[in-house]
Amino acid sequence: TSLAAQSMASRIELTIINNRSSASARVAIENAAAGLFPGRYAIIEHDAPFNHSVQTNLGVATATSAHICLIDSDVILHDPRTLETLLLLAQNPETATAGCMLLEQRPGKSDAVRFRSAGVFPAGLTFGGRARINLVEPDCGAIFGPAVYPVAANSFALSVVRRDCWEATGGLDPLRLGSDFNDADYCLRAMDKG
Repeated sequence: TSLAAQSMASRIELTIINNRSSASARVAIENAAAGLFPGRYAIIEHDAPFNHSVQTNLGVATATSAHICLIDSDVILHDPRTLETLLLLAQNPETATAGCMLLEQRPGKSDAVRFRSAGVFPAGLTFGGRARINLVEPDCGAIFGPAVYPVAANSFALSVVRRDCWEATGGLDPLRLGSDFNDADYCLRAMDKG
């Protein structure tokens, strides 16, 4: 519903990867997609154990546009200009992904909304063994102002990626990183490609 309320909703082509939903859930998903995006949606069945990388690669391969929005099913876009803004940022030729601050509310855990992600930042060098840069997601939304800033990686819970960058990096790695850290890995490989 929040996707259909976006300022650019008429340009959205929706691809849903259905991973072993019940028959009734599958019907509800299709009815919702048909009502919100008539003639502009596809549902792809993925009858295998959950692997976020496989499913995301499948969705991107099915999409036809130059820019693709990766979005988890539990994300709600509260501002109708979110996708439009992310698309504008992603059009920069030096930008591999564009994301925004994500907040979350866990049902049953607390009524409070809490910070989830606003990108991954370099946190310093480590020289124990092989030299490397540590990456962190700060756990405090208060430090981020309403501004645009560069990050090392964006969360693929909500991110716009350029197809040319996706193809140059080979997408997500389903063997090494089926679910966790696949977005950070993708972004690091994109930086390696320039």
